[in-house]
Amino acid sequence: MFVVYTINSFLRRERLCPKAFKFFNSWTLREGFKELVVEGWRDEVLAKLNPLSSFKARLKNVKKQMKEWNRNEFGSVFDRIKGSEAQLLAIQRDISLDTLNLQLAMEEKEARSSYVAALREEEKMQNLNHILEVVKFDGSTTADATLIKAEAVHYFSTLFGDSQMREIILPNSMSFHSSLDDAHWQALVVVVSEEEIKSVVFQCKDSKAPGPNRFSAIFFKFSWDIIGQDLVKAI
Repeated sequence: MFVVYTINSFLRRERLCPKAFKFFNSWTLREGFKELVVEGWRDEVLAKLNPLSSFKARLKNVKKQMKEWNRNEFGSVFDRIKGSEAQLLAIQRDISLDTLNLQLAMEEKEARSSYVAALREEEKMQNLNHILEVVKFDGSTTADATLIKAEAVHYFSTLFGDSQMREIILPNSMSFHSSLDDAHWQALVVVVSEEEIKSVVFQCKDSKAPGPNRFSAIFFKFSWDIIGQDLVKAI
């Protein structure tokens, strides 16, 4: 008998490919989450780090805290889904062999309810990370999943063109000389204020795709009173 492992399963088994961190917006609704951020942000980092590296190191500390907290807080949800699903399948197998057994029918009903409840809890936990609605080209808003998919296809098809390659030709007569006056040049090198940075952060939609650090915009808004000063220094 031969056992075949895919590369991905082997890496996971050997812990060479750790599971990527994912921030769930619903975490901000859980009691004690802000205290978790405070604790992680206060963890020591190297004093010699520049503000940007220090900010990244603190995010890394918070991420470590969140991973452990997530396992303790929500790990039971996924275990409950697996357990209730296995129980439901086992009862349904027994029913297939004894279709007139009323006791099994009652047990199947209870097991199904437990399974559905666990799925709903998982959905509630993850729902805030889904795209719930989009604004269409005609200005109307839709929350229908099928229309959201169609609108995404339409948007990017329009953005990048049709399947036929189109050449973009820049005429030789096009001018690339500077069109900025001295006032605009000076505006480009002015130090950005804390109010401007905060304004930009809070204008980002909560559902905006996360950056390389995997934290969504809602994390920075929610934790601004904790991390705001360090973010301003980093910028």
